[in-house]
Order: sequence, then structure tokens, then C-alpha cells
Amino acid sequence: MAPTIPSEVPSQIRAGDTVRFTRSYSDFPVADGWALHLSVAGAGKLDADASTSGSEFLFTLTPAVTQTLARGTYRWAITATLSGARYTAEEGVLAVLPDLENAEAGDLQSHDEQVLAMLEAEILARAGSDHTEYTVDGRSLKREEITVLNAWADRVRARLARKRRGTLRMAAGQFVKPGAGQ
Repeated sequence: MAPTIPSEVPSQIRAGDTVRFTRSYSDFPVADGWALHLSVAGAGKLDADASTSGSEFLFTLTPAVTQTLARGTYRWAITATLSGARYTAEEGVLAVLPDLENAEAGDLQSHDEQVLAMLEAEILARAGSDHTEYTVDGRSLKREEITVLNAWADRVRARLARKRRGTLRMAAGQFVKPGAGQ
């Protein structure tokens, strides 16, 4: 059995999925010859024209079309046109979720998860070496002490644990404990 086609613009879609929905507007009836167009813009962009289905407009976004959208928040608008006139019928915001089926390893890691992986790899690579500073042909290199890297990794692990528990939120671009600064 085919899925039910909603009569609202979805609040979220998944890249790579088929998206179908219907819309109807008393100000822009199908019977009078109105045409509807959907524009979605954010990290990517897509445009789609509606077909008609009885007295409703039907939007169908194919997997090939939704696959082009990167995950993130997008603005959308539906415009109605007839005889050279154009009106914005409706607008809103939707979230595009990542295509898990076609994701590459590491694509969906958060920044903190990526940083932790790099720190752990560096710590492991240096586990058998006690050199933090050396000079060759007059050029010097000084690396952070392993204790500094371990402390940094511990802070990132703790921040990830708080995020997973839902006890960390963003405020003005910085992480703040809930209830702090209110």
C-alpha cells in the first residue's frame, strides 16, 4: 500500500527520499488555471512545479532531486502564478536530514566527534615516543605534551557525554549549562 500523501508541506525531509504533498488555496483555485511553484533554499536549492490532482495541487520531489540537498535548515516558499501575476501563497522552514544510505564513513560525525577521533589517533601515534621537541638542520618542531592532549580529549569526551544526555545547549555560539546565565 502506498503511503498517505499529506496535505501540508513537511517540516522535515530526508535527502534521497521521495517527498509528496498536496496543497490547495481558496485564493488560487486549480479550476481558475493557477499554477504553483515550490522554491527551497538553504545550503542547497531546489525548485519544483506542482501538477494538479482534482481540485488540489500535487508536489512530487524525486529521490534524485532531494539527494542534491545537504543536511540543514532551509526556507521554502510556494508561489502561485496566473497570466503573468505572481503571489506568495505560503512560506516556511524545513529541516533536511542526511541520506544515511549514501553517507560515507565519518560524514555524520559532529565536530566534537571528529576532534576526539583526531586527538585519540595522535595520542596513539605518539604512545611509543617520548620526543616532544627536536631540531633537524636548524629547523625545530615542538609538539604538545601527551598529558595536554589527554586533558583535551577528556574535555571533549565530557562535552560529548553532556550533549548526549541533553544537558548542554548553545548560547551565542558557546556551550552553556542549562539554567546558567538566565
